[in-house]
Amino acid sequence: MDELAPFESRFIVPFRWDIFWQKQKVIAQQNGLFSPLPAMGFHLTIWLFNQMGWLLDGVLPNSKATPTLAESVFIVGHQRSGTTYLHRLLAQNEWAHSLNLHEMLLPASSIQRTISAIAKLDRGVGAPLRKIFAKAQQRAFGNMDHIHRLRFDEPEEDEIVMWALYASDMCIFDNPTLIETGPKGMPEPFARWTREQQMSALVWYRRCVQKKLQRMGNGIYLGKNPRFSTVLPLLNRVFPNCKVIVLMRNPIETIVSRMSLLQSLWRHRNPNFGDISPNHVKWILQNSISVYQQTEQGLRDIPADRKMIVGYNELKSSPQKTLKKITEHLDFPSISTTLMNELNKTEEHPYHSKHLYDVQQFGITEDEIQGPLSIIFEKYQHLF
Repeated sequence: MDELAPFESRFIVPFRWDIFWQKQKVIAQQNGLFSPLPAMGFHLTIWLFNQMGWLLDGVLPNSKATPTLAESVFIVGHQRSGTTYLHRLLAQNEWAHSLNLHEMLLPASSIQRTISAIAKLDRGVGAPLRKIFAKAQQRAFGNMDHIHRLRFDEPEEDEIVMWALYASDMCIFDNPTLIETGPKGMPEPFARWTREQQMSALVWYRRCVQKKLQRMGNGIYLGKNPRFSTVLPLLNRVFPNCKVIVLMRNPIETIVSRMSLLQSLWRHRNPNFGDISPNHVKWILQNSISVYQQTEQGLRDIPADRKMIVGYNELKSSPQKTLKKITEHLDFPSISTTLMNELNKTEEHPYHSKHLYDVQQFGITEDEIQGPLSIIFEKYQHLF
């Protein structure tokens, strides 16, 4: 791992200040001078705590060995392909360890130990703080549960680790203003960064994962991040010998579902936001097509015994059978008995999607998706 040493940052959080200020500038120009202030305050607060925590971690002694991460597992695939569902199934096994949302926002072990100490004291007096916190989370996120459940104390998408330090493309598409203004006003996406900038962000993420496993003592790291689909060669370099599970779903369904998801998220954050615009649709369509293409290309760097393609339809209709296949092919420890019993009950009532994926509602045609992705449709049609 010596080749990664130059990218290690023991005392400094590699925050992308250039992207941060570019984003605030565009939002202020389009929506008013004071419009970026709430988000700016949140990110700067997170950065300040992270910087203090990272410094403490670098100074304080740690008797535990640094995990090698040799058995790391990453679930990838286009958004809305079932990555969250599979991640939350596998995360129920005691051998699998994932980052919870609060660990992504505040990954330093010094901060996490403080949070654990407070939680322990709280449990000792009947957990009043936890009850208050649970109600607050329900009020903040509960009305989005039908689309994507989000809680600070549950596993989440690993991209948030880099979103917190503005080293993520999520910092672009979490705000409709940036997409509406187009490439000229948009911050540079990850693909256009220098190799040093890309590696710095991924190696920092790797260090966050190591800190998690140090706190847990042992086990296998289980990550989930759709955007890792586009950087599989780099991921394989930062996590040598990692295993990759790719969720594959009909692009017509995933792209329309992603458009619907972003529209709902933007409405949730801004009640005055209406429908996504033609510019939004065009950007999402092009970006999604690129994700499928880059995933297919990046898979060539992963040996056959360390990767597996999983069909969304099979996963949802036969989760127990699918988990057994994954376990056998990737040589995982056995699936917990409790989880298998739960899946037995689930399969008694097969999953049927209630969503209708109509491309016309966003002003596009199926040919605009099938044409550029003809290779994907030909190769994976049996999974759709």
